[in-house]
Amino acid sequence: CPSDQFECENGACIDLSWVCDGVTDCLGETVPGSDEEDCPAASCRSSEFQCSDGSCILSEFRCDGDPDCSDGGDEQACRYPTCDELKCKNGACFTSAQRCDGNVDCRDESDEFNCSESSTQCSSNEFQCDNGKCIPQSFYCDVWNNCGDGSDEPDGVLYPSCPGNTFTCDNSVCVNQEWVCDGTDNCGDGSDEENCDYAIPCLNNQWRCTNSSRCINVVQICDGKIDCEDGTDESQTGSVCSSTKCGILSCDGYCRATPQGGTCYCDDGYQVGDDGISCKDFDECTVFGQCEQKCENTVGSFKCGCADGYIPEQSHDHLHCKATPTAGAPRLLFSAGPNIYFNDFLNDKLDIAVEAGSPIGVDYHYELGKIFWSDAILQKVMSANTDGNNQKVILDKAISDPEQVAVDWIGNNLYVVETKVGRIDICNFDGSHRTGVVTNGLRNPRGLALDPTKGYMFFTDWYTTTARLDRAYMDGSELYTIVDTSVGYPSGITVDFTNSRVYWVDTKFDYVETVDYNGKNRRTILSGSHLLPWPYDVTLFEEHVYISDATKLGILRGNKFNGSIDYALVTKTGVIPNGLIAYHPSRQPKVDNPCAVQNGGCAHLCVLSHVLDGLGYSCLCDLGYVLNMDRKSCKREPRIITVSNRYYLYQLNLDTNARKTALYSRNLLGNDFDWATRKIYYADTYYGNLYKAFLNGTMREIVFSSGTSITENIAVDWVARNLYWCDYDLGTIEVARIDGTHRAILHAMNVTNPRGLALDPRDGYHYLFWTDWGQNPRIERCDMDGNHRKSIITDRLFWPNGLTIDYPNTMVYLPTRSWTSYTDADMTDKTEQKHPHSLTILEDYLYWTDRETYSVSRCNKWDGSKNQTKVMTGLYYPTDLHAFHPVRQPAGTNYCEGNPCSHICLLGNFRPRYYTCACPVGSSLTDTHTCTPNQDDFILVSTPGRIFGIALDPEDQESDKMIPVTNIVNGMDVEHDDSQGWVYWGGDGIPPKISRCNMDGSYIENIITTSVNNIQHIALDYSGGRIFWAEQNSETYLEVGTYNRRYRLILIKIVDDMPVAIAINPLKRLLYWADYGQVPKIESAYMDGTNRTILATSGLTQPRSIVIDYSTHDVYWCDEQSSTIEKMSWDGSNRVTIRSGRNYPSPRGVAVYQDYIYWVDPTWKSVRNPSNQDDPEKLRDGLENPQDVAIYDQSIQPDDPSNNPCANNNGGCSQLCIALPDNSRVCKCAFGKIGNDGTSCNDAEDYVVFTTTRDISGFHVDPDDHSLIFPTVTASYPIAVAHDLQDNRAYFATVSSYSRIGYIDLNSNPSYPKYVVTSGLRGPEGTCLDFDWVHRKLYYTDNSLKIIGSVSPDGSNMTTVVSGLNLPRGIAVDPCRGYIYWTDWGTHTIERSTLVGNGRTVIVSEDLLWPNGVTIDFDEDKLYWVDAEPKERVERSNMDGTERELIIPSLDHPFAIAILDQFVYWTDWSTRGVYR
Repeated sequence: CPSDQFECENGACIDLSWVCDGVTDCLGETVPGSDEEDCPAASCRSSEFQCSDGSCILSEFRCDGDPDCSDGGDEQACRYPTCDELKCKNGACFTSAQRCDGNVDCRDESDEFNCSESSTQCSSNEFQCDNGKCIPQSFYCDVWNNCGDGSDEPDGVLYPSCPGNTFTCDNSVCVNQEWVCDGTDNCGDGSDEENCDYAIPCLNNQWRCTNSSRCINVVQICDGKIDCEDGTDESQTGSVCSSTKCGILSCDGYCRATPQGGTCYCDDGYQVGDDGISCKDFDECTVFGQCEQKCENTVGSFKCGCADGYIPEQSHDHLHCKATPTAGAPRLLFSAGPNIYFNDFLNDKLDIAVEAGSPIGVDYHYELGKIFWSDAILQKVMSANTDGNNQKVILDKAISDPEQVAVDWIGNNLYVVETKVGRIDICNFDGSHRTGVVTNGLRNPRGLALDPTKGYMFFTDWYTTTARLDRAYMDGSELYTIVDTSVGYPSGITVDFTNSRVYWVDTKFDYVETVDYNGKNRRTILSGSHLLPWPYDVTLFEEHVYISDATKLGILRGNKFNGSIDYALVTKTGVIPNGLIAYHPSRQPKVDNPCAVQNGGCAHLCVLSHVLDGLGYSCLCDLGYVLNMDRKSCKREPRIITVSNRYYLYQLNLDTNARKTALYSRNLLGNDFDWATRKIYYADTYYGNLYKAFLNGTMREIVFSSGTSITENIAVDWVARNLYWCDYDLGTIEVARIDGTHRAILHAMNVTNPRGLALDPRDGYHYLFWTDWGQNPRIERCDMDGNHRKSIITDRLFWPNGLTIDYPNTMVYLPTRSWTSYTDADMTDKTEQKHPHSLTILEDYLYWTDRETYSVSRCNKWDGSKNQTKVMTGLYYPTDLHAFHPVRQPAGTNYCEGNPCSHICLLGNFRPRYYTCACPVGSSLTDTHTCTPNQDDFILVSTPGRIFGIALDPEDQESDKMIPVTNIVNGMDVEHDDSQGWVYWGGDGIPPKISRCNMDGSYIENIITTSVNNIQHIALDYSGGRIFWAEQNSETYLEVGTYNRRYRLILIKIVDDMPVAIAINPLKRLLYWADYGQVPKIESAYMDGTNRTILATSGLTQPRSIVIDYSTHDVYWCDEQSSTIEKMSWDGSNRVTIRSGRNYPSPRGVAVYQDYIYWVDPTWKSVRNPSNQDDPEKLRDGLENPQDVAIYDQSIQPDDPSNNPCANNNGGCSQLCIALPDNSRVCKCAFGKIGNDGTSCNDAEDYVVFTTTRDISGFHVDPDDHSLIFPTVTASYPIAVAHDLQDNRAYFATVSSYSRIGYIDLNSNPSYPKYVVTSGLRGPEGTCLDFDWVHRKLYYTDNSLKIIGSVSPDGSNMTTVVSGLNLPRGIAVDPCRGYIYWTDWGTHTIERSTLVGNGRTVIVSEDLLWPNGVTIDFDEDKLYWVDAEPKERVERSNMDGTERELIIPSLDHPFAIAILDQFVYWTDWSTRGVYR
């Protein structure tokens, strides 16, 4: 060789400078690498430590307890320091200030172990290491030391068998099946390379060693020289080289002696056929690495070729494809420390390309001479010329941890990986257009590589449980996972364009691997922690891969088909290298750009994409814009501001300045929107409901209807599909699924008056913020699952209201003239306003409502003092404000997808799953995912406005034990049925009713709503499914009804007494009630109302509440006036005073549980519990007018169905079955009369039908029969009624803004009325009517039209009969004589005419003032009527008005009248009754 070259042992000549450069250049030798023998040890920098193999590591890695040299030499002969404060697990020191500060200061992360709730208790799919670290459960006993302290790999463990698609090594490590017999020791013990009979095929005329992956030439078999490691290619004991089989084989080619007796082989380029004899062509191109780039198979041979931009060059034993030298010298471009460097592959000389700051990812555009990089510290994406000049910021807003960049040199776009928020964005080179291409499904994206020649992008995601490699089209479509097995922490990724292969590095498993573009033909190129201790990024040039390694502090090289060939540390960086890419035009091959002409016609971004016939493109729009129908032009999503002002939700289109009313509500406060469904969610505190509707107010639905009081603010979690709200009155932060189910209280302790609420469900955050107006105003933050709660601002606050988040810049804005970041409590004044309440951000503008100026204003969000302007004015009392726009709900990963929780799934920061399962109030987790109802007992408390639950334990009063039932009007008392899980309550609202709901406050329904007035108390028969109640009016009723609302019956009618509280003993089958009427007493009866017995009278003044102790059957009651609590036995004996005296001013509701009595005291506004004569203990105070208490405990409602005569088939009763004390039963009819068999119910023959302002009902003429004739039917202000005996219909007329005529069908139990006349009536005082059963007509009065009309029963043939009246009122028809009679308030008369209106005559004109109802006694031929004011009487006369008589004087306000047999019936408006 010439003097300037070195001669290898095989005679090859290489450049002298290549000797001892750390790279093997002498190839083709028996032992390659004679140019690297006897070389002096390479020197390391003064800041580095040199390992025995010559590699260099940072000096700070020396004796840090963590081996970094391949032989562990950096941890030998160490004197580990004595730490002044704290010591890492590996022996290094750190300070107490560094403990749990969120930054990793120990290389083993032990300074951040056991720092919070999330680390002290790992989730169900995690394993907790001895050092406190949480790792995925799948990492436990996987052979790898994932904990760092070895606790996940205990001694003596029996490792399970590996999955079917993996290989089980002898040391129990599981490796990919494709790694077996690939020539690389992937197991670490060589077991994946033993007995490789099914390995990658050997080349033609090669022979595989018996127990190895090694292939030798057939001529080396039995040549007297051992070539296989185990000598199986030569004679051994029991296996002697011979050719005895050759004569039998008759090979087409040749036969070679072997230890097995001979084998056929063929000429080069051919292989032995399946018959072991014939020769056929061998396709050399199927062998991985046969050619560097192109391979063409020919008969008996093959040809290697090079792609465009490369020139073929014969190098040793193969065709090498060399990048065209005229394009310039190839270089490596990489980031390390504060700079981006160029390196020429061959030495450690580093040329600074850009002084960048803190670059991570790096890429370039060769033709434009531009370098692009990401800066995760400054949160920017930058560019510069290749000489470092002309630095420009491309992106600096809405960037979150940009990890990697990739240049599309064909379409001239830039791709950016944002790791923390799990997305990949695309922008043009100046950043003026930008959008997301992959915004869902990623959790920790890391590496990114493009192939713009085919329209593909490839990226890695190293989220622990779903680590994988994905492929997508470059427009983000067609996302496809190509590798998801045997992947640990995939990091950097690169592309081999000519071979259509992807290469990547894995930081956990320390390897470089490759697959084709479809995820097939996976190969390990280089593996082992001694070779790749900490790989980060990878690139490719010509036949080599290059890897940046943090431990090696340099760039490693290896052959792209077999990394152990040419393996070397080619460049020492001295600091940790990050992004890496080969800089040469051949790495950016050119193809036609489909976007070249007028940007492909795209308004914003023209993005390359893959198509079957080559390269295509898609038009994408900037964030906040959408494509038009032409798929090229873009239109802005309407920029809409929504603002509420108590009664209305307005919307303002910022583009057109058009303002309109979106929807109306009675008292609208908090609201938010869900962009995915385009729905508005809002709270109406008047009704206590939370609604959702479209922005125009249509499709309104109730999300939930109770449990809220003053819902100041609502926040939609658009990612995990949950709904958060804060309740100013209840002092709670609550959450529910977005459909309103499964509500949970997130925070109630130390929450005083929460006002504003904001969420950030983006990946990497998962935060919930709220403001609190309490005594100590503050801004708080927690994870969205409620964990890690902390106050972030506590000073300079007075009345913090709403708040909002600037998502692109990760800032919180609040209307207290301040803003703050997520991580600190620094506040900077932006703008001063009079009374700012709520605010939002859209683009660069901040919008807020002001209650004093009745306006919505805006300003620049960066400098509030500039460009302030009002955008809406004249808004009385404006409250909540939102920007209805998709940019206000950026993408995030839904870790709750697939409903992993039984009830509520909340985003959080528990790694690695990032969600927490939550339970509704009253339930708790039995594992980490499943909720079951609690067995805890608690107290139900009712006030006039709500029902809630508190603990029995006085020390456990920090939060309620159930979702409160709110917006109750004058709620009086509360009961519950544990077996059904229902809470029941009575209320004296308008209208009065008895209602119930589930224990979680859901499914509120009204049980009793008709024919009730002034409900006093309720009691439940949990054994029979019945509800009893006391109702007070001019008379008092004790009634019973069934849970299913089908039947109800008045049991006892009381005139002179006043029952105010009732109780049921289902076991004794007794009904008890407390009465403070004329003679205060405690009374009992059978449950059917019979056998009434007075149990106590003496000493009673105002008994208020009564309750049964089911364990002893004792009866307890309290007397509000005498301030006593007493008890007696079930039969009235053994009366005892429990509590008495002025120290207990006003005991009201009372409950008994075990050894304790509980009561509410409206004077002390408290709930108390004494167990003996000692002073009672206060459980909860500050209650506004508490009314009643009940104990929720399933054990205190015992039942024995086998001993209940009504349990089986309702006791044989057709309607009501009531059990009696002697274990018999009695059947009762809610409708009709009891049959002769004592079980069935028959229709009544004689009855009275009447109306109230809300319903239509009927009763028996027997005053002792309190059952109804038919189920009460609800109607809107029915004022008159008439009966059709033939069709058995009750017709009625209503009074409202317009009148209607309808009917109910009495042939069956009616539920709803049917209307036959809905127009043509106008009477504001109503329409009275009567039925002509002969001519089948309805006659009616209309005091607005001043007529009498007629109509057929089906609503047809509507005709005016008499006109020109004054104020016609009541009407009666005598079809037999052919007359109509009516009263008139205006003329104070009673008149009549024929049925067709002729012969109109006044028959009564004197001494009348307000004549109302009129009727006919057909038996006596008498006309009856009532006169309301001031006469208040019932009179009668002959049918012509003569012989007038006063029948009943001195009434209150009689209205309607009817005659049946010997009785006259009338209604009275003042006393609200029906009399006879």
